[in-house]
Amino acid sequence: MGLWPAADPAAIVRVTAKKNFKLSLLGKLAEFGWSGAETRPASEIPDFVESLKQLIREIRSDSKHYLVIDGLDDVLTSREIQYKSLSALIYEVGRINTDLKKNGVPAKVVLLCRTDLFERIPGANKNKIRQDHAVELDWYHDPREPDQSLLVRIAQIRAERSLGGEVDLFRALLPKRIDGVDTTRVLLDMTRHTPRDFLRLLSHVQEFSPEGKVTVSAVKSGMREYSIKYFLPEIQDELSGYASPDEISRIVIALSRLRKRDFRLSELIESSRTSSKPLEAERIYDIVDALFHCSALGNVQHRRGGNNYFTFKYRNRHSSFNEHEVIMLHRGLWKALNVV
Repeated sequence: MGLWPAADPAAIVRVTAKKNFKLSLLGKLAEFGWSGAETRPASEIPDFVESLKQLIREIRSDSKHYLVIDGLDDVLTSREIQYKSLSALIYEVGRINTDLKKNGVPAKVVLLCRTDLFERIPGANKNKIRQDHAVELDWYHDPREPDQSLLVRIAQIRAERSLGGEVDLFRALLPKRIDGVDTTRVLLDMTRHTPRDFLRLLSHVQEFSPEGKVTVSAVKSGMREYSIKYFLPEIQDELSGYASPDEISRIVIALSRLRKRDFRLSELIESSRTSSKPLEAERIYDIVDALFHCSALGNVQHRRGGNNYFTFKYRNRHSSFNEHEVIMLHRGLWKALNVV
């Protein structure tokens, strides 16, 4: 019918302007037509969109329909215009869903957006959208009560379905403690408390446990493989758009050369400066800030009495990077970067 947006918006209008079309919807005839001699300018796209909206408002169905939009972060770069586009998309989804509900259309648009990206987009009504229209998935749970974590529950359900019956995955199949620490807590600390991280870690442990009960050695081997083959590459992927591939490689080299879990920003700058292809200090700050937002790094506050306070983005979405505090590598990176 010439409606499919296979090209730029202006081309959509030009194609549509050359054809007459009729659309019958549940016995009602909706007719829009243009003569072949007309050429509609791109400025008339709003009328075109409004016509489609009017058709959709008439839809009735015994089923529920969902349009799910995902993967936007795969093409996101550091350009400000893309955050503005994402912001416009979020606001428009809210308006469309309100319109669909108002007109009794059994359909909804579901937009999936990472929390850290949502925090970066511009707009004065973000909190209203979050409160009125959003479902926020927060998987973080106090590590002092690891058995209460939803991540543990997810793994438990998958284990029961795989084995075809009830089983206590973390008590019957895994060692109770590793180096004196509860095994479940050790595993959770290797992740950013997301289902993707946690289930991937368990898969790597499983590779070293072909049969029978999992040993401490198998868990440690699995954590090492997870750090090298999954966690570091995952962090590098998340830096895509914030830094070039060459910059990502150089910052990983600088971090690896430190051989330290905790360090100052000045130490990282010095580590880069002594390499054959150093990064500028200002650029290092930008990349480290991005690493903080994807929870690859955190801040450490040394308090009186020997107690330290750790700040990671996955623990508190409102936290921000502080270049004046000690920086800590996420535990999931230690093996990959040869940190003791």
